Amino acid sequence: MRPMSLFAFVFALLLAPATHAHDYQHGGLDLVHPWIVEPPPGALTAAGYVAIVNAGEQGDRLLSVEADFSERTEVHSVTMTDEGVMQMRPVEGGLEIGAEGELMLEPGGYHIMFMGLSEQLKEGEHHLVTLNFEKAGAVTLEFVVQRRDSAMNHGGEMEMDSMAHDEEEMQ
Repeated sequence: MRPMSLFAFVFALLLAPATHAHDYQHGGLDLVHPWIVEPPPGALTAAGYVAIVNAGEQGDRLLSVEADFSERTEVHSVTMTDEGVMQMRPVEGGLEIGAEGELMLEPGGYHIMFMGLSEQLKEGEHHLVTLNFEKAGAVTLEFVVQRRDSAMNHGGEMEMDSMAHDEEEMQ
């Protein structure tokens, strides 16, 4: 192999993890593995997840989320009713991320809800989603669409059939 070709090959190998990395940094925030569960065909909603680590000395707050592929995008919490049904509700006032703290948007907990999808989201696609923070401002990330089983360990799965949204928010 010629020296220049060898250099190009080694450079490409070193660059590959960076170009395929699914993590972002913005100010003191690390945003790790943003992904959307591939919804079934014809579904009008999808859930998104990301881990947000605040390495800074000041807290911040996730205020809202925006996406061009859905009519409405909200951060939701999950609670269990007395009847054993999980309910998802919009979070009011945002979510605090303490100094040197973390916020996990994950199945079974806080998550992003994309409602009124304008297109079918398919595994492997990448979609831009903007997270709006009180101090860090707007951060646009590329969320990858994945099947639930390919993105999660087997211990964290949740059944969407056992969940209910408030009737008011679905109108």
